[in-house]
Parts: sequence; C-alpha cells; structure tokens
Amino acid sequence: MGIIKTKRDGTITIGALSGGAFNEATGAANAGAYTLEIDLEPGDFTWSAPGPTIVDFLDRDEFTDLPQVRKGTDQPVTCSFSKHMDKLTDSAAATLLDIIHQTGYVGANWPSTMGSAPGCAEVFTADILYRVEATGHCEGADMALLFKYVTMTGGGADGTPNSITFSGVSHMAYPIPIEI
Repeated sequence: MGIIKTKRDGTITIGALSGGAFNEATGAANAGAYTLEIDLEPGDFTWSAPGPTIVDFLDRDEFTDLPQVRKGTDQPVTCSFSKHMDKLTDSAAATLLDIIHQTGYVGANWPSTMGSAPGCAEVFTADILYRVEATGHCEGADMALLFKYVTMTGGGADGTPNSITFSGVSHMAYPIPIEI
C-alpha cells in the first residue's frame, strides 16, 4: 500500500515537439521539446478516460439472459485545470493562454505534436504530463500520466485571484501511465 497523494504532490507540464514532447517510458522531455510547467495553480487537475462506447445488441428491444455487448467507438480522454492569472501573453516566453491560442512566443516557435514546424499542422496539439511525486514519500518511483495529442480550449474568470481555465481533449482512448 502506498502513501495517499495530495494536490501538493502533482505537477502539470505542457510540451510540444513534432512526434511527441515526452518520452513514453520515462516521462522526460524529448530533446528539442518546448515545455511549460504550470505554476500558480490551485491543484485542481481532473481527467476522465471513458474508454470505448459499449454497444448493446438486443433481442426485440430486450436484454437476453446473457447480454450481447461489444465495444464500439473509442472516446477521447479529457482533462482540465485552472491557474491563477499572471501573464496573458508574452513574445519571449510561453504562457498558458499563448499555448491554448497559439499566439505570442508559442505561435512563433512551438510546433504541434502532429506537425513538423510551427504552423504546419491544421490542428495544433500538445502533450500534457501530469506527474505525481512519490519518491519523497519513500516509494520506489514517481508516477505520471501522459496525455498525447491534446487539443485545447480555455477561458478565464475575474476574482481574487483572477484565474485562467484550461480544458483539453487527448485524442487517445487512454492516457499513458509512466513510472519515473
């Protein structure tokens, strides 16, 4: 049995590089990858991996004694988080909103994980590495989930503090689990 993890143990890193920003075995950033570790966030990362739809085959609109079910269409993984608002855009460094909108430094420099250079993919995607500290709790390895080919939307809210919200859709059936 491991130690219960809390929001203090997690980090979120967004990365972009043609073919993938992070090594699927180690979670390390691949050489040449552009990355941004999200700071000033309250620890509200969520994700859902519904897997494939399940299709029922009924006998005249009724279940049989042994239900006839098959896997149907894969459904994408979703994830979301928020952060306290600091910089909205920057021409010299990545910001979360610049990643979401492909503006500022990101628009000029970050390639999509589905393209070969900035602006060369019709749909901009990035990878997200959600890492959970475990070695500091005397466990053998940190853990991570890798969400690949993530399309993004975002927004914000006024308040104390102001916030930026992020929603992503990973175009895979499941995130990739990694022991680091």
